[in-house]
Amino acid sequence: RPASTAAAATTGRRTGRSEINQLLGSNADFLAGKSGSAKIEGHVKFDLFFDLKPYLTAELKKQHSNMFCRLFAVIVHAGKNSHSGHYIAYVRSLARNEWWKMDDGRVTAASEQEVLMAEAYMLFYRVVQHPIAVQLEEKCKAKFQNRHE
Repeated sequence: RPASTAAAATTGRRTGRSEINQLLGSNADFLAGKSGSAKIEGHVKFDLFFDLKPYLTAELKKQHSNMFCRLFAVIVHAGKNSHSGHYIAYVRSLARNEWWKMDDGRVTAASEQEVLMAEAYMLFYRVVQHPIAVQLEEKCKAKFQNRHE
């Protein structure tokens, strides 16, 4: 047995197929390009907020009254595949509630509409008032108050 085949047998990986193709199974055939992957192009609708609670376990649902998430960053890829192209990022300033477009060395203001119309490659959400963040904020406030008393 060649070494690559032995390694594939040990790890459960089939040679010549990426991990993504293994996960997609039979759906991988229509997505696969010459490099083993292809980019799906076009706009996919996404929201500034979404409720994560319907996706929690029953136990976690009991622990949390809400689990709303807020979009804070969007990555956009311009190019035909993941091996080449150009990436830009839209990042929301939480302090000022403004969106900024990061394109190499250029940083420019962006409208919310521009962000929502972007062909997102990756979306980053943050839980609003996450219990751990709330606890940390309370600890910081208490330390600040103790220092100034």
